[in-house]
Formats: sequence, structure tokens, C-alpha cells
Amino acid sequence: SQTHTGRSRSLVICREDSAKRILRTLSVKLLHCILGSLMHSRISIRADAVKAVATILAVDPDVMNRPIVKSSVEARLSDKSIKVREAVLGLVGKHILARQSLASGYYEIVRARLLDKGVSVRKQAVKILRNIMISQPKHPKRVDTCKYLLNLYDDKMLCSEKSLRVIVQETLWKVWFERDEKDDVKDLALEFVAITERSSTQLLSIFKTFWEKVHEDGAHAEEENDRMEDNKIVSQTRAIVKSLVGLLLDSEELVGTSEDVVAAAERLTGTLRTLLVFAELDPALLVRSIFILSDRITHILRCLVHTSTRTLRNSDHLHSKM
Repeated sequence: SQTHTGRSRSLVICREDSAKRILRTLSVKLLHCILGSLMHSRISIRADAVKAVATILAVDPDVMNRPIVKSSVEARLSDKSIKVREAVLGLVGKHILARQSLASGYYEIVRARLLDKGVSVRKQAVKILRNIMISQPKHPKRVDTCKYLLNLYDDKMLCSEKSLRVIVQETLWKVWFERDEKDDVKDLALEFVAITERSSTQLLSIFKTFWEKVHEDGAHAEEENDRMEDNKIVSQTRAIVKSLVGLLLDSEELVGTSEDVVAAAERLTGTLRTLLVFAELDPALLVRSIFILSDRITHILRCLVHTSTRTLRNSDHLHSKM
């Protein structure tokens, strides 16, 4: 009887394995069939195919990692129909946060949609990038993403619609100010230094919008909690400026000791450039640091001149060897 029971179990296991193999084969064939429908000439069928893919991804988000799925998604994001592009991007946004590898693999695909002709598609792309930055605060493309969003905000053609401008504002507000209090403000200050390398004008533009909003809300705030929230934003901005002053003094020391004088000088000039953005935003932000800056600014400028001289000498020395 034990032998008979063992054989029965083996038979059941074999049948289960066989059924799984058949299901896997059928699911692959079905997936290929659905992906093929994404290329159909009729918009309605392509839109229905997107919904079918969504059903599969709801069960197994890892399917998005398959090259054939990724290439199909990328192709449909260039679809002539805004409706299809929006549906595909919505599909991507819904599932890529489930796996960090998906967010990394689809980042460039989503980022490219910031330049889409359809306003609704651009809005969708901004929201997805916001979710990525909030869910992954240390994402390697965080600074680049902020730069892309600032460039979009500054583009009078692509960001002419008020609702899109509001979404970009809200996104950067959340990313910069609705942070965990445990996060080091120095990291945010360094982020602004990196952003101002190419986007200082855009950074000033959106901060002016934030500043106006804070002061308008503060003037009309009836509740104490509202005023406290406004004060929180102001105090966070002051903390950023204070951290930038600290970075400036650190950079001054780095210029004198670092072997990579070019990198040290770039950080120094980047910090100065960022402080100028906040000074133009509201000179009162620098009042508490003005004595430190006035005492050190001459020496800082001398450090920059000294660094430039060292760099030129090193360059001339290399050329003479060649």
C-alpha cells in the first residue's frame, strides 16, 4: 500500500508539473499575441491590448523586465494616438514602483515623455518621476530629474498650460520640502549646488513662485497651523542657506588641500552661485551669515585665483612634456 501511495504522489506531482509547463507555454503565447495587438492599425484595439497587458502585470509585474515587453511598451509610447500613449504610460507608472529594477529600467523611457506633444502625457510623466523620487530618495538620477523638471517648467511652449505648471511646482515642492526630518539638510544643499550648475535661472524662477505662495498663504492664514507650516518652509530655506555657507567654508579649505583642485574649485564656485540664487530670492535669508561671508569672501576669491593659477601651471607642464 505504501508503494501504491508513493506512486500516486509521484503521478500527481508529474501531472502538476506538466500542467504548469502547459500554462507557462500558453501564457507566453498569449502574451506574444497581446503584444502583437499593440501594433494593430486600429486605435481602439491597441488601447484594449494595453488593458490586457495591464491585467497580466497585475498578476506578475516582473513581466515588465522581459525585453519583448519593454520594447513593445517603448514603441507604443511613440504611438500617434495620445490616448494610447497616455494609457501605456499609466500602465508603466502603476507597476514600476513595485520593483526598484523596473524604476531604473524604465526611467529614461518615462523621462523622454516630458517632451511629449500631449499635455496629458507630460503630466503623467511628471507624476511618475515624482513617485520615483519620493519612494527612492537616493535615486541616482534625482538631480538630473530635478533639472529636467526645471527645464520643462521654464519652457514656455511645453509648459504653457497652468495645470501642468502647477503639477511641476507641487512635485518639486514635495521632493524638496516634504522630506523626512531625519534627512540631512546638507544633502539637499549639495543637490541645489549640482542643480545650479546649469539651471540656476530656472531654480530662482520656481523658488520665487514658492516664496510668493508662502507669503500669500501666510498673509491669509487664519489658523495657527497654517502659519506654522509657512514658517516651517521659511525655516527650512534658512537651514539650506546656513548649510550652503558651511559648504562654502569647507570648499575654501578643500581648494587649499585637495589634489583635485579643479573639482574643489567647481564645488566652491557652485556653492557661491547657489548662494547668489537665494540672495536674489530674499536678501534677508543671508542676514545671519553676512558677517561670516564678508569676513571670508576676499580670502575665498584669492583661493579661486590661486586654484586657477595652479590649474594653468599644471596644464602648461603637461603640454611641455608632450
